[in-house]
Amino acid sequence: MTHDKKIILYPTLLLLFVLAACSGNKPMQARYEAEQMFHKAENSLKQARAFNPKLSKTQQNEIQTSFKALVDFCYDQLSKTDSALHPVEFNEFNYITYQATTRLSQLYYLSNQFNNCVEITNRLLTEINIPMTQKAAVYINLGQALQSAGQWDSSYAVYNNALKHFSPPLSNTKEIIGSIFNLPLYIYRVVNYIKDNQATNKEIFKAEKYYLDLIQAFPNQKLEIASRSNLAKLYEETNQWEKELAQLKLLTNPESKSYATVLLKTADIYGGKLKQHDTALTIYDFIYDQTTDKDGDMRAVLLFKKSLVMIDQAKYDAARTLLHQIKNDYPLVYDQSALFQYNLARSFELQNKWNRAEQEYNLLLEKFKGSSESMMTLLYIVDYFKKQKNDSEKTRWFLKADKYFSELIQSGRGSLLEARAMLYQADLYNRDNNFNKSAEILTAIFNKYPETDPGKQALIKAIRLYQYKLDDSQKADSLLGILKLTLAKTVVNSNTQDILDN
Repeated sequence: MTHDKKIILYPTLLLLFVLAACSGNKPMQARYEAEQMFHKAENSLKQARAFNPKLSKTQQNEIQTSFKALVDFCYDQLSKTDSALHPVEFNEFNYITYQATTRLSQLYYLSNQFNNCVEITNRLLTEINIPMTQKAAVYINLGQALQSAGQWDSSYAVYNNALKHFSPPLSNTKEIIGSIFNLPLYIYRVVNYIKDNQATNKEIFKAEKYYLDLIQAFPNQKLEIASRSNLAKLYEETNQWEKELAQLKLLTNPESKSYATVLLKTADIYGGKLKQHDTALTIYDFIYDQTTDKDGDMRAVLLFKKSLVMIDQAKYDAARTLLHQIKNDYPLVYDQSALFQYNLARSFELQNKWNRAEQEYNLLLEKFKGSSESMMTLLYIVDYFKKQKNDSEKTRWFLKADKYFSELIQSGRGSLLEARAMLYQADLYNRDNNFNKSAEILTAIFNKYPETDPGKQALIKAIRLYQYKLDDSQKADSLLGILKLTLAKTVVNSNTQDILDN
């Protein structure tokens, strides 16, 4: 027999052997059929996304139909399979059902069929025996599907049920189940957007207690470190600087890879938030002393942070000396960020040297066009002349800013630069009390970029304008409903993309 004939014959014999083995075992045969259906549907999905990550409506329907047929087939076979007589096949059907339902639920989600997503996910959770880690993901998917369907109360109940069910949030191998562990922070963030202060404060307390309880229950373990890290984030987001510092101090470990990062964060709080400037400078100097000539980027960052503290101390000449040192010693770093130029200009302004400050601001606008700092500068200068009651200069800078933003919107068409420039332009009109124009731009940003950070920011600002400036509660409530959906969909779509890419 030739080598080529062997290559053709061996796979054929293997297939015949598998089919013969399955012929006397109906559950095994059905399981083999389910695996074939799953691989066929998976291949269809990968091929469809090979040319365009976004599926057409026809592709979406065809692939959904394939997975739905597989899910129905699996449940039918599970009802016919005796788990005592065929435990292996029964467990394998459970897993295939989990895989197929997960894919189908993600596809439903991408096509905004939230109720279908809720239905099949809920069935999976109640009828299928799923391993612990995968079951946690199913809980999260169900909660987010309910949230996107506008059923926040039900979603909230599912999230809290997940926290109780997976307590502590550890897998069978004692690894942290991240999706569960991060839930208290996620719930707080959502409630902070969509509820009142009383509801938000309740979630802050619950999240704090959750992580403090884990710290007490798991001292000197991964859960303690992770819990302290999430507590620090919670305290940062709620402006509880002293409490954040306390957690960062307990996370400060010279042997840890994050040692310098934690120290930097600590110094930033002392200098920027608590105004304990000398303490901040001491920490920055300590970190600097640990660096070498190879750590140019870090040294530039440390010199810059020291300059910010000195500006805060009104030591403007000393701050500029540090900024010039960065420019001379680390020119590549200096030229890559507008922050250095912005703070150089700001130091002159705060020193009441406006003419020199304006020169530096103009240099920033030319050299770093499109940067957040350049756009922020334009708004700042408009505000500056407004406070000075210099109407002619305020009008001149307003028109200059409007033109600058319009040019960026045009050149950045279809990109996040367009979205950011539109956000600043909306703020410009808001400062001019043209609230209708501002709200119009903000809703346009969201319509173009609904699942991006600028899109969400725009929607939140639009809601506040309609609530507090335009006295249109009906419009505000309508946009708030859209925001609730977006907050869930942004998270789920990121997970969806990961799953569909696998």
